[in-house]
Amino acid sequence: MARKAKSLEEKLERLEQIQTILDRGSVPIDELLKLYEEGMSLVKSAHEYLQQAEQRIESIQPGSGPATNDKEGLNAAIADDSDDDFNDDDEAVDDDDDEEDE
Repeated sequence: MARKAKSLEEKLERLEQIQTILDRGSVPIDELLKLYEEGMSLVKSAHEYLQQAEQRIESIQPGSGPATNDKEGLNAAIADDSDDDFNDDDEAVDDDDDEEDE
């Protein structure tokens, strides 16, 4: 019977177990190498899973794509909100209350 694939949470839990064992260092070197290989395999698998999840999220989000995920897209969104220093009456907001007391 085929073995069920581990969930991301199970992989992360196993990685924590491996890290604890490796940190102790009280295991023969051959066993340490096997654990290290298993850990690296789990890291690769978890990374691939997260990449696939990210792609799924991007395909669901409207307007997602390279332009919306890059720094320029973020800067453009910030520029649209550049009038945050003004209240509804278009008066400058005074963030420095100390000047009023002087």
